[in-house]
Amino acid sequence: NTAAAGGMGIGWECASGPGLKESTENVHARDEKVSAERDEICCKMRVRVLIADDEREFARELAEMVRLSGHEVVDVVHTGLDAIRAYRRHKPQIVLMDFKMGKLNGLTACRNILSDDPTGRILFLSGLSEYRDLAPQWSGAVAGLQKTIGYAVRQQA
Repeated sequence: NTAAAGGMGIGWECASGPGLKESTENVHARDEKVSAERDEICCKMRVRVLIADDEREFARELAEMVRLSGHEVVDVVHTGLDAIRAYRRHKPQIVLMDFKMGKLNGLTACRNILSDDPTGRILFLSGLSEYRDLAPQWSGAVAGLQKTIGYAVRQQA
């Protein structure tokens, strides 16, 4: 199946030609294999995350961002005490925890979790910039990230 291009006698194989059809099948098979490999890698890299923050709307938004990133949110809790309970129940790979919460603050919850499971990985999220206790050498957390702006302030903007 050859066609002339612009009367110049240049030929090409049409889509219905056997050579191109085989190539298309090979491409689809390769794409399916690559897609399956990518899905397998993504599943291996999927992280189980516990979110502990007393700002409910912030926690909901953070959970949605974590899910959209391809990770699993095992629970969203709003107190330090609930963070300890949820950690014991779900054994997440990482905890994203606010420092200042009711019914035990994040630091106390962090230390409690790490006393039960020294391999636990906790990342502090806090709007408080002055607390030295958030530093990994004092808290045992992996790191502390500052919330640069409160949720209520973002909502007003």
